[in-house]
Amino acid sequence: MTISVAQTPSGGPVNRLALAREALGMVRAVAVYPLGARRVPGPLRALAPTPGEPGRDTPRCTTPVVLVHGYLGNRTSWFPLERGLAAAGLVNVHAVTYDALATDLPAMACQVMSACRRAVRESGADSVHVVGHSLGGLVLRYALHVLGLAEYVGTAVTVATPHGGVPVARFGRGAVVTALRPHSRLLAELDAACRPDGVRWIAYYSNTDVLVPARSARLTHPALQVDNRLIPDQGHISILRSNALLDSIQHLLLREDRAASLAS
Repeated sequence: MTISVAQTPSGGPVNRLALAREALGMVRAVAVYPLGARRVPGPLRALAPTPGEPGRDTPRCTTPVVLVHGYLGNRTSWFPLERGLAAAGLVNVHAVTYDALATDLPAMACQVMSACRRAVRESGADSVHVVGHSLGGLVLRYALHVLGLAEYVGTAVTVATPHGGVPVARFGRGAVVTALRPHSRLLAELDAACRPDGVRWIAYYSNTDVLVPARSARLTHPALQVDNRLIPDQGHISILRSNALLDSIQHLLLREDRAASLAS
């Protein structure tokens, strides 16, 4: 299924706007990157809204949210989403941090597995929501499909994730880059390991992401329950600051959390 979160015109002017957004997004990402350069997992954080913020009087949701950044990213990638989640009442948020240059994808997936188990244990919740950007979405898939994380996850969200690989990865080296190549052994392993898992999957993609094309960012495996959602005219980095994306994820997780509360 493909759902358009927002409708905007297409064509040359919009593409130029998308390029401008991406350039600004990259500048912002570089500027804040040092704030999250610590390469070890941090504690679970209660992102309590400060006085005057919309979420101060919002009932807090109980389901933890685990965030998994992309290649060469860190927890600063999630600052806009963290603020939005806190304002919406989703305050139990944990950002997993890893070094893609010093490890491989299975090892990263083990970190995500540990973080999710710890979030469930420390919060007393039955499950977690997990959001992965770019490479982080593949790490999430490996943790669910191969390591058995599905029993702990209610909602799995990927954002601009190269489910079909990244063409430019053919020119790079290293275990992680090799895994990102189209038709790589790891991508084939993920597809082969897919089974109906009871997890609700959401895959966000953009029509103007030049790094991960829309055809690669959509998750279409028939064994999975997936909603593919278009965030129009955003780049690979700027999509993380898109109001359409942030609003959609917040509403999605709030709805899922409330549904789980009613069912329990």
